[in-house]
Amino acid sequence: MKILKKILFALLGFISLYVIANVFFPKKFEVEKSIYINTSPILVFEQVNNFKNWENWDPWLQKEPLMKLDYNEIASGIGAVKMWQSENSSNGKMEILESSFIDFVKFKITIEGWNSFNGTISLQASDDGVKVSWKDSGNLNFLIRVMGPLFNKLIGQDLEQGLNNLKIYCESIPGQSGKVNITEQNYSYEVTIIDSCKTTEVQSHLSDIFTEVYTLLALNGISPASAPFTQYLSFPKKSKQSDFIILKAGVFINLPLEVDSYDRIRIEESSLKKIVECTHYGAYSTLNITHQEIEDYSVDNSLALNYPGYEFFESE
Repeated sequence: MKILKKILFALLGFISLYVIANVFFPKKFEVEKSIYINTSPILVFEQVNNFKNWENWDPWLQKEPLMKLDYNEIASGIGAVKMWQSENSSNGKMEILESSFIDFVKFKITIEGWNSFNGTISLQASDDGVKVSWKDSGNLNFLIRVMGPLFNKLIGQDLEQGLNNLKIYCESIPGQSGKVNITEQNYSYEVTIIDSCKTTEVQSHLSDIFTEVYTLLALNGISPASAPFTQYLSFPKKSKQSDFIILKAGVFINLPLEVDSYDRIRIEESSLKKIVECTHYGAYSTLNITHQEIEDYSVDNSLALNYPGYEFFESE
């Protein structure tokens, strides 16, 4: 009987110490990890702003490849939701609450049986790449505050693994440049359309523009004298800039053309004569590599570049 009392008092003492200890531990947890990625901030932002792209580097999916994932109808940005069902851990969901182009993505994480907490992945761009920081923070229930240091360690390990995976994936996307050359061009006219869109909508807008332009040329029996091109008249390159692009796209021709009945299409005489050009191979999201090659070549050879430049789309 005395032994049982001792055990009971010891147990009550341990419980009392545990409860008292929670008073002195923080009410919240906050963990932040950072990494430097040698690539375009646009490429990184596309990975973190779209939950389906998380499948390329998600640390939790790496631990449990058979985890069942589901998404809502919003592809990326504010309102995008990812849900998961796990056999080895708790089910849950993530929702993007705020998103600022090449600046940050803020999301809410809800895990069954736990409090919800917040996550933020922020980007700090530089000339050579982008610093990516991932922070998770939230409240701790009273009786688990003493476990806060352990949570910080475990969550920190997951964040570090996720950032390392993101770095490996982004830096492995293929992209390289050819030789920089100077060429002469004698195009007579450019047939173009000026449009605006978000960065995620560029491909669809260019497809619509080129369809309109090539249809007009075909109706008038004129062949294009060049590959299709685009010029970015306004393009966000720094954090906190809005995700808004103004572009001009079309082709060059060498015969005159009247377009009175086509409001969107413009015909202008070409001023393009001498070109510093370089061919880019690989993913379009790595195009900054080739842009830098052209700029370095121009500086080394004391050449002044006229902006915005032309990007011609060709395939082998």
